[in-house]
Amino acid sequence: MFPAKLVFAAVMYSMFLHGSWLHIVANMAFLGVFGPGVEARMGGVVFLAFYLVSGLVATGAHIAVQPSATVAIVGASGAIAGVMGAYLVLFPNRRIRAPDIPVVSVIGTISAKWILGFWFILQFFSNPAEGVAWVAHVGGFVFGALAALVLGDRLKPASASAPSIESG
Repeated sequence: MFPAKLVFAAVMYSMFLHGSWLHIVANMAFLGVFGPGVEARMGGVVFLAFYLVSGLVATGAHIAVQPSATVAIVGASGAIAGVMGAYLVLFPNRRIRAPDIPVVSVIGTISAKWILGFWFILQFFSNPAEGVAWVAHVGGFVFGALAALVLGDRLKPASASAPSIESG
């Protein structure tokens, strides 16, 4: 339809656009909770590459399932889902204490594996009419978990001084 379109550039740009203020605030809240720990283990440069590849994989998953979709997908959710998948593998028992996640702030603290597992399962119950690219979330999450498993021992050791807002 647009032969001169730079598809790779469009996908990269889409990871930095959002549909609303709530969309960007929610994404930044999840990135703020789960990103620092994963970045501390990967290092800044590897984390940036991992984040961008997670977004590309998430977009690819969405396109693979809905190749004829004409609705634009925007947001960092797929890339952030990759970070969340990596966090699940790297810190499954770390207790999350984050007022940015309403369920957790009511309960107090909860193990990462429970909050992330619940979030992952919740994706399969998304209402298609809401326009949420839930397959991108699932694709990013699965990629992130697999990447963390593959990288495993090559990552920096977990440090008590790693920057984060979770309790450890």
